Amino acid sequence: MTRPRSNASRGRRILNAAWLPVLVVAVLLAAGAAIKSVHGIFGSQDRTQSPAAKFAIVEFNPKNITYEIFGDWGSWGRVGYWDANVKPVAVDLSALPWVHTETTVLSVATADVTAQVAGGSIGCRITVDGLVRAEQTASGEHAAV
Repeated sequence: MTRPRSNASRGRRILNAAWLPVLVVAVLLAAGAAIKSVHGIFGSQDRTQSPAAKFAIVEFNPKNITYEIFGDWGSWGRVGYWDANVKPVAVDLSALPWVHTETTVLSVATADVTAQVAGGSIGCRITVDGLVRAEQTASGEHAAV
């Protein structure tokens, strides 16, 4: 003989079946809200977007970097320098003085030059917009700066 089921036992079965999915949804909602608030606190969201972001910023204030090599050429010579994109460039010299100018519109520019000749003395100079930023000289057999 079977007992009639009461409304209380039906409610208990529904509660037993539904408590875990309800708890999972509540935990996911709480975690999502916490992550969203932490993103706002630590600034990982880009809040600087404006209509101006659609336009390209045109660089200005070009810088002229001039490399100069001077001295006694001898029979051979070689120069290495960085171009405006900071890529190394090597040049075999045929005579001195040697001058090369790079122009960049970047806000920061890096300049580097090295040289060696078979002559007895050599010098190098780096100027930026007409101001001498570095100058070196060396003497001796196969002098290098």
